[in-house]
Amino acid sequence: NTLSSWNKTDQIIFCDETEKKKIFNDLFKSKPKKKINTILIGPEGGFSLSEKIFLKNLNYIYGVTLGKRILRADTAAISALTLLIDKKK
Repeated sequence: NTLSSWNKTDQIIFCDETEKKKIFNDLFKSKPKKKINTILIGPEGGFSLSEKIFLKNLNYIYGVTLGKRILRADTAAISALTLLIDKKK
């Protein structure tokens, strides 16, 4: 499992279509800035419940929503990268 050997200082954004409260911009309001350089995008149809529970229990992964619409995996990746690049400026 890649996540078990992950460098925990490199934090991960987990795009969760069922997340209702945490939006992408919220991650960058706190100080110090988080070192986020990885984005997890689920498969078409989304992550399974057990995958979501597993990811939410890791303290270096942040589950966020990309908005109200359910995006295709390729569109979600582009949207998330655009938001991440914009916040790192």
